[in-house]
Amino acid sequence: MKTRFPYAILIILIAGACSSGMLGK
Repeated sequence: MKTRFPYAILIILIAGACSSGMLGK
C-alpha cells in the first residue's frame, strides 16, 4: 500500500493537468 501512495499522487496530478488543460481550451 505504501508503494501505491506515490502513484495515486501522480494520477491526481495528471488528472488535474488534463482537466485544467481542457478547461483552458
